[in-house]
Amino acid sequence: MYKRKDRKVHPKNVGLPDGIKPGGKVAGEGDDLEIGDLKLGIGDGLKVSHGSRLTPARLERMKIGVGFLSEPERKLFIHVLYEFEGAIA
Repeated sequence: MYKRKDRKVHPKNVGLPDGIKPGGKVAGEGDDLEIGDLKLGIGDGLKVSHGSRLTPARLERMKIGVGFLSEPERKLFIHVLYEFEGAIA
């Protein structure tokens, strides 16, 4: 919904009550993410065996970079696909 200039809300940077500070930090490399009892490491994805989901027959049916990717770029893209093969349904 359109708001006129005089009705817009302008947020202000104000401190929290009692001077409390929110916890947390910026995740860096090697840090783990904790959500309750669940602890996830950065880069801990579903690990599947190489070529179990991305089979050569499936790869042939894919139209990867037809006409606009060079051969080294195409090979790099296929390498990245194999790297994240756990995400392929």
